[in-house]
Amino acid sequence: MKKILLMLSLSLILLSACNSVNIHEDVDEEVAEDALQLMDVVTTNVDKGTLYEDASSEDQNVVDSYYSKYMGEFSTKKDLYDDVDEDILIISNATTARYMEGITLETEKDSLKDSEERLKEFVESGEGYNID
Repeated sequence: MKKILLMLSLSLILLSACNSVNIHEDVDEEVAEDALQLMDVVTTNVDKGTLYEDASSEDQNVVDSYYSKYMGEFSTKKDLYDDVDEDILIISNATTARYMEGITLETEKDSLKDSEERLKEFVESGEGYNID
C-alpha cells in the first residue's frame, strides 16, 4: 500500500511539473489533477497503440484508481460534484470507459484529442458546457 501511495504521489508531482495547465479557482483541484493525470496516461498509451490490458502496471493503477474513486460501485466521490467539476468528470469518465474497452480506431483517437482539449479548457477557464 505504501508503494502505491508513493507512486501516486510521485506521479502527481511529475504531472504538476510537466503539465502547463493552470487550474481555475472555480475548479476543484483534486478533480482537475485526477482528470489531467488520467487523460495524460490514456492519451500517451493510445498514441503508442497500447491497450489498457497491455499498459504498464503504473498506468493501469492510475486508470484503476480513477475508476474506483469516481466511477466504481463503492466510489467515494460519485455524484458529489456539479457545474464545471461535473463536466470535467463527464469527459474523464467517458475517457476511462473508452480506454478500458479499447480505443483503437483513428477516429476514436481524434475524438480523444478533442476531449483532452475540452478538458484542459474547462480546467483553465472554470467554465463547463454551460447547459441549463
